[in-house]
Parts: sequence; structure tokens; C-alpha cells
Amino acid sequence: PANPLREVVRVSSPLLGGLADTLTTLATALRERDGELAGRALAESHGLQVSVEQLAQTVVASHELAVLAPARWSARGTLGVLENALPYADAAVRDVRVLARQAQEALHRGDAIPPGLDAAIDECAMAARALQRAVDSGGDLATARAAAVRAARAATEAMAHTAGMLAQTVAGQISAVAADVLYATGLTEQDVMHLLPDLPRPVSRRSRQVGE
Repeated sequence: PANPLREVVRVSSPLLGGLADTLTTLATALRERDGELAGRALAESHGLQVSVEQLAQTVVASHELAVLAPARWSARGTLGVLENALPYADAAVRDVRVLARQAQEALHRGDAIPPGLDAAIDECAMAARALQRAVDSGGDLATARAAAVRAARAATEAMAHTAGMLAQTVAGQISAVAADVLYATGLTEQDVMHLLPDLPRPVSRRSRQVGE
């Protein structure tokens, strides 16, 4: 039988890479105050939803294969980890879509963009890219977690430099994306609260379900 882990990696790697690319585009849009570029990032984020659905189907099929084929039983543990991470990958894509829409609106309105907000999104992109490398090679998740923490902290610091409600919302959404990445690496809500004590309300692992 086919290798179920290889199939999941084959689908998840371009999803995480696409997420990182979209975040990089969005960071550039804020840095250059380019509303059209933010619109491109929004379009890219919509396209990522198809990849999420493909990944969900692949995870289910791969899990069934690992259960039915004795030669693939050893993959069940890793597939379980990836299955648990799926809702947070879905949440990250949805949150990036909201982030892109908010950033586009802020740029079109001419709102002041606080310093450091683009760098926070760049850190989110680095976290997604590091998570992609970890999935591809089965490597360490520490780099992805560290980048996500830096992103959330940079966004929190940026909020202190603006009174604009929309810019504040953008900064808060960046923290939500960072939290999605942390949960996708297997951390619990308590872990995230410890790492990001300034996060207004850490996302509950139980509240994020695929399709919510």
C-alpha cells in the first residue's frame, strides 16, 4: 500500500508554503502601503481554502489506510498528530483571510499603520515556513514556535503605537494567526497562555473545529 505519511506531506507542504507566501505578500503590502498588493494577498488566501479541504480528505484517507494495512500501522501515531493539527491549519488559513481583508481596508482608508506590524506578519510567515520544513523532514518544531511567539509579541507591541481601531484589529488578528501556528505544533491552551500572557484570549483547542 501507498505510504500514508508521504501522501499527507505531499499535500500539506504546499499548503504551508502557500500560507507563508501569502503572509509575505501581506507584509510587503503594509510596508509599501499598497492596497492592491493587499488585495492580491486576500485572493491568495481564498485559494488556500481548497488546499485545506484537500488536506482534510488526504488525512482521512491516509488514516484509514494506516488502520487497515498492517504494514502501515507504525504511521498511526504520526498521522494522529497531523490529524489533531488539521483544525488549526484550517483556522490559520481563515484567520489570514480575515487579516488580509482588514489590512486591505486599513490601507484603502489611509489609516496609520503602526511601526512593526509588517515585521510581525513577516514573523508569522517565518513560522509557517518553519512548520513546513518540520512537516517535510519530521524535524524540530522549536523554530516555528519561536517565530510565532515573536510575531504575537511584535503585534502586541505595535498595538501600543496606534489608537486606530482598524489597525488595532489587524494587530490582534496577527496574534490569532500566531496562536493558530502554536496550536498546530501540538501545544495546549495552557502552553500558549504561558508563552503569550498578553494575548487577550488564547484560542481554545476545543473550540476550533474544521469548518467552524
